[in-house]
Order: sequence, then C-alpha cells, then structure tokens
Amino acid sequence: MTSAEIFSEVGGRCRLYPPWPEGFTVTDDKGQPVEVVAEPEGVFHFATQVGRTYKLARE
Repeated sequence: MTSAEIFSEVGGRCRLYPPWPEGFTVTDDKGQPVEVVAEPEGVFHFATQVGRTYKLARE
C-alpha cells in the first residue's frame, strides 16, 4: 500500500499511528498539504473538516 484516504464525517482531529515506518504526508481533497503533529507514544494527528477527504501518502 502506498496511499490511503480518510473521509471526515464529523470533522475534528484525526489521530492515528503512522501507516508506514518511513513517514507519511497528508493532503486535503484540493491537493493542499495538511499539517501533521507528532504526539507522544508514536501517535500523529491532523485537523479535519466535515465532509472532506484526506489522502495519506508514503514518503
């Protein structure tokens, strides 16, 4: 797998463990980069908006 999409039904913060050990990027449905923040314990999060789709891509 080299990419994945997440659809935001309610908006807010999306929290996840990185799907690839070498890292990943997130873009919105307009192709704009989305800031990803690292949390303790290896969890990452990014802000989402209702009804938008976000693409995670392997770096």
